[in-house]
Amino acid sequence: MTFQLAMIATDGIVLGSDRLVSKRNPGRSNSFQSIEGPKIVQSENGMVICAGAGGPQSASIADAIAAKADPAVSTLNWRTSLKAIAESIAGNSVADEILVVRREPLDLILVNREGLIASTAVIESKVCTGVLTTSHFFTEHLWRKSTMVSMKKLAQITLAYAAKERPAEVGMGFDILFIAKEAIESFHYPAQDTEVAGLMSEFQSHTASLLF
Repeated sequence: MTFQLAMIATDGIVLGSDRLVSKRNPGRSNSFQSIEGPKIVQSENGMVICAGAGGPQSASIADAIAAKADPAVSTLNWRTSLKAIAESIAGNSVADEILVVRREPLDLILVNREGLIASTAVIESKVCTGVLTTSHFFTEHLWRKSTMVSMKKLAQITLAYAAKERPAEVGMGFDILFIAKEAIESFHYPAQDTEVAGLMSEFQSHTASLLF
């Protein structure tokens, strides 16, 4: 499983994901091991960025979109092509969710696939995908459209609390990307990162003093 988020900013899109990857052990259908690895993939030219959450097919769908999707089309054709690529991946999906960022024109599409059928939705504010956690509260109630830099702490605290609440399914650090038409800036935070730990401590202290 995983936890991911995307937020629309005034100057780009903030994309974040944890790094806990579950790999099936060969020859043992119900046996998995947890390893650390990136869950955000980019096309060769960096114009399409994808993050997949859900079942085993989600990573394959994200990889296929990053490799095959042509961003130089209209929004309608873009969504149609994402749906077609998602449905071309073999196997039945169980609540697969793929966040797709196109840099030119800059937009954010959520691709959902259930069974063999995919659908798309344009995201114009913010969205969380993957496991359900109460950390959704942060983006749901505290997001407001501002610069990517000003949203960084909101992304950090949301991902950190998701890992704290669901450590068996979310964790091993996380990645945050600032995606703009001109460039992509990446930030990697290992598990137990001191900056994130300090932010969580400060947040808890201020919240406690406000409420109690």
